[in-house]
Amino acid sequence: MEFFWALTSPEMYTLPVGIPTLMSTYLVDFVVPMTVNAVASVPVIILFILFQRQIIQGISFTGGK
Repeated sequence: MEFFWALTSPEMYTLPVGIPTLMSTYLVDFVVPMTVNAVASVPVIILFILFQRQIIQGISFTGGK
């Protein structure tokens, strides 16, 4: 039961858990969570652009008969 320490500090939150903490209770502001989501998706987009050829080759290799 040592894994419970990970969610007790805000520094260790994962993105799905940490982004809603940016929302205020009385103010509906969607700019900050949407900005965090956009910034968090940038590394994934960069990795896809860099490895696009390998990803497509892998999909075509497993999709054929």
